[in-house]
Amino acid sequence: DKNGTLTISGTGAMYDYLPETEDFQMDRPTPPWYLRTDIKKAVIEDGVTYIGDYSFYVCPELTSVSIPDSVTAMGAGVFMCDFNLVDIDIPSSVTKIGSAPFTGTGWVTEQEKTDPLVIVNDNVVEARNCEGDVVIPDGVKCITGSSFFSNVKATSITVPDSVTEIGSCAFWGCSELEKVTLSKNLKKIDISAFADCKKLKEVSIPDTVTEIGESAFRQCDSLTEVTVPKSVTTIGRHALGYVFDKDASKTVKMQDFTVKGYKDTAAEKYAKDNGFKFVALEDDDTPTSGKCGENVTWKFDKETGTLTISGTGEMKNPFYYTKDGTDYPYSDLQNSTRKVIIEDGITGLTSFNSWSKLEEIVIPKNCTEFSDGFAIGTPWLEKMREKDPLVIVNGVLIDSRTVKDKELVLTDDIKALARGPIFGGNKNITKLVLPGTITEIPSYAFQGMESLEEISIPDSVTSVGIGIFWNCNKLKKVGFPDNIKSLGAVFDGCTELEEVVLPKNLEKIESLGFDGLTFGLFGNCPKLKKVTIPKSVTEIGEGTLGFDYSYKDGMIGDVEVKKNDLTICGYKGTAAEKYAKDNGFEFVALDKDDSSSKKDDTSSKPDSSSKKNDSSSSKPDSKPDDSSKPDDYKFAKGDANGDGDINVTDIAVTAAHIKGIKALTGEQQKTADVDNSGELTVTDIAMIAAHIKGIKALS
Repeated sequence: DKNGTLTISGTGAMYDYLPETEDFQMDRPTPPWYLRTDIKKAVIEDGVTYIGDYSFYVCPELTSVSIPDSVTAMGAGVFMCDFNLVDIDIPSSVTKIGSAPFTGTGWVTEQEKTDPLVIVNDNVVEARNCEGDVVIPDGVKCITGSSFFSNVKATSITVPDSVTEIGSCAFWGCSELEKVTLSKNLKKIDISAFADCKKLKEVSIPDTVTEIGESAFRQCDSLTEVTVPKSVTTIGRHALGYVFDKDASKTVKMQDFTVKGYKDTAAEKYAKDNGFKFVALEDDDTPTSGKCGENVTWKFDKETGTLTISGTGEMKNPFYYTKDGTDYPYSDLQNSTRKVIIEDGITGLTSFNSWSKLEEIVIPKNCTEFSDGFAIGTPWLEKMREKDPLVIVNGVLIDSRTVKDKELVLTDDIKALARGPIFGGNKNITKLVLPGTITEIPSYAFQGMESLEEISIPDSVTSVGIGIFWNCNKLKKVGFPDNIKSLGAVFDGCTELEEVVLPKNLEKIESLGFDGLTFGLFGNCPKLKKVTIPKSVTEIGEGTLGFDYSYKDGMIGDVEVKKNDLTICGYKGTAAEKYAKDNGFEFVALDKDDSSSKKDDTSSKPDSSSKKNDSSSSKPDSKPDDSSKPDDYKFAKGDANGDGDINVTDIAVTAAHIKGIKALTGEQQKTADVDNSGELTVTDIAMIAAHIKGIKALS
């Protein structure tokens, strides 16, 4: 009309057009309004179902287009080179989109400012400016033709399993593309889809593909072999193993190109017809079931990548399969499993460490045992960390390596710690309060926490594994609950450690033998000059006190070095005195006669003028000795143990009172009741923690 509006009316599909008839040997016209400069707006009325190929090709002054809900598909190049077109109303009804429909429009330029990967109704329509490792989001169904055409910056492309179709020329000329991961539900690789991808070295064609189009991988110079699955029934001309000659005038075969596939399939026929080497593959007889525990079995679904674990009791590594009556270990599951379903009855899980494709694990509520390194290096764990860096499953803390808090108070919903270094390598936590609900600290739990300065261990803990504080090089002091009976190889590389308060009821100090070396309770702790051994200790392992190993270039050596400045304090006639005498260490007796006891005891105990009294320094969460305070002493609000400081120890003793582990005195209870409710609850713990962290001061 006179306002420059082009209106398309009627029902059904528009014609398919060509941009210039003389360039194509096809019986199609150019669109009637081709190159018209008086068209400013196009309105497609309700009833039209399809917008044909190149319908609005080069309408240089076209600025807006309105598309009705009746349209369900559009062809190739529909708005190509409409440089001033910035306003396109695309309804959700349009689900089928041809090649390069918006290339060269102002609209696509605006979309790329937000994201160079332009998606319309689950169709990738433009991606020529994507860079680096391109991951197409899940939910996309089609990569339209020419969408990545001549992209020179993408190096790898991951196509999600939701994609079923890759259009013609989709990745033509992606000159830097080295790796592509295809959808496991892909049906067809269209004409010239990956043509001229000269750096593409390998491609895995899913066993859902039935057709590989003509020239699909032509001019892929680095692609010297391709495995074709049984599902492929059609392979187009020059699809595999062809390049242009030096003059780019004709297509020639690649030298030494190999087709791998199965006998009597399209792969074998293509290789034979084109004179390529053919390598026949055996039918897939990889195991799909077996055992992974005394009463535990596994079953694998290859199509879905789902591993199901059934039975009773704990899983065990490795996975086994049975052939001809013999059990064989099987490791390939970690390379192909995307989901693990643990059925009821399984109580303990083996490690899924480095299962790089594992995205989902279904765990029953009764499963509470997790192996060392459980799920490290899996997409599943990364997703769990994104939700909460404290990863807790069924009351078990299984990972906290990425926690950013400097002071961390674990709550009572944590009933246990998983095996292995669940805090391993955390560089942020300086103070850690463990909940009064745990009874065991597994081996290596805190290994490598290089910022950890202070830790509170509750009285509920009765067992401590080896290596829990290895390489915690800022840790200065540790106190253990009195009901721990045995300790061994707990500290190594704790370069700032000055004092350790051993449990009063400790019976054994054990050494750890490994690879010809003996690791003691304290290894390479240069600032630890004195160790006080309780009278209850009856056994001290050989080399467990006062001996280190040499280090060179960060590696442990095999030369044992005696720590000559170590003093062992203990009682006469005990294992402590015997160990000191046998190994040539200074021994200070704690049970001397009365005339000299005061003088000697002062020299062997921590300085009485230090900030905390002897009672509180011997155990972080012990009950303070009120007898050492004046009668008119008044506890400060929040200072539950009365040592003059409000810190994580006050949280620990308050938690112990609430759990019924160790009661506070009446005065201490009043002090710990910071919300003045008349009773001690988790609210008081939270308020004390907020005060310590500087979030909200106690009044």
